[in-house]
Amino acid sequence: MGDAGESPSSHNPPPSPQYFQPAEHLPHSHTLTAFPNLPGCYQDAASTSAARREVAAIATAISHFEPVWLYAHPAHARIARALVNDNDNQDVDVVVKEAEVDNLWIRDLGPVFLHSPRTGKTAAVDFNFNYWGHKAEETVDGAFARRVLASREFGHVETVQAGIVSEGGALEVDGEGTLMVTDTSIVNENRNPGMGKREIEAELKRVLGVRKVIWLKGVEGLESTDWHVDAWCRFVRPGKVLLSKPPLNAHKEIRAIFEDALRVLAQETDAKGRRLEVVVVDEPDQEKLAGGTVEGMVTSYVNYLLVNGGVVMAKFGDEEPDEKALALIKELFPERKVVQVYINELPRLGGGIHCATQHVPV
Repeated sequence: MGDAGESPSSHNPPPSPQYFQPAEHLPHSHTLTAFPNLPGCYQDAASTSAARREVAAIATAISHFEPVWLYAHPAHARIARALVNDNDNQDVDVVVKEAEVDNLWIRDLGPVFLHSPRTGKTAAVDFNFNYWGHKAEETVDGAFARRVLASREFGHVETVQAGIVSEGGALEVDGEGTLMVTDTSIVNENRNPGMGKREIEAELKRVLGVRKVIWLKGVEGLESTDWHVDAWCRFVRPGKVLLSKPPLNAHKEIRAIFEDALRVLAQETDAKGRRLEVVVVDEPDQEKLAGGTVEGMVTSYVNYLLVNGGVVMAKFGDEEPDEKALALIKELFPERKVVQVYINELPRLGGGIHCATQHVPV
């Protein structure tokens, strides 16, 4: 058993400097990705190989908009370099960095970056990653955020130590003081035992610099994250959100929380008092995808990544919803170039493009 994420202290942590988490639509210096490796949450060598190809395709697509760092275990860095260079395109800007890492889900195991509008400095939150409530084999990833920050690859970045356990995919901000989360992914005994919603909300406000938290219902145990918000509902821009609509044959609990999210979002305001405009995007039918469906599969178009001047989003292989989602994202982001990347293995492992990336703000 490797090093698990450290348990947060039970006492109230001291106040952090005045930082906030910038919205994803603001400029990035680069994007981080991670090369999957057995062990971890990967089923077998074939699954790992397929996931690696998809991570390389995602990194390549992003690199046309901004630089990409691909962290890879030293034993597998050569394979990572071969995959990202396996094309004739000379515009690929992917740097493979050797690091102790097994999981590809860098959104969750990596640091969450912050910015100080007063000083212009960057900081990062360490959310004490504990493998999604101890659902995956604990390897070297529990300390990944601390290791990369200690390496000073990002220059001098102050670490803000969270007093709770969470993951980057559980957090969605508008950059103007509003945070969206799901209750099941944070107010959960497998992450924050003995802590209630009020205590957790206060800590989220402290470390992320937000003033209002919008709580959506999630589903516990249906997939590995206990329902991360970044595959469910995202801010298109302040005051406007995009909600993922499950198909009619989806699990009844998922259909129920979709209806609840519509109700909550229709009644909510953001930190500036604005009513939220809600846009809905239909998910594909998993039964129509290559290989069919598996338990915990995530096929959400809202799990896109905003990059400098663009959007990198998923294509799953169900032609009609793929095309409709592409048209909708183009409509929602008319100022950005939208690129689709086909993924099939990552959804089977419980995530998508946003889960497999972490942006670093300028």
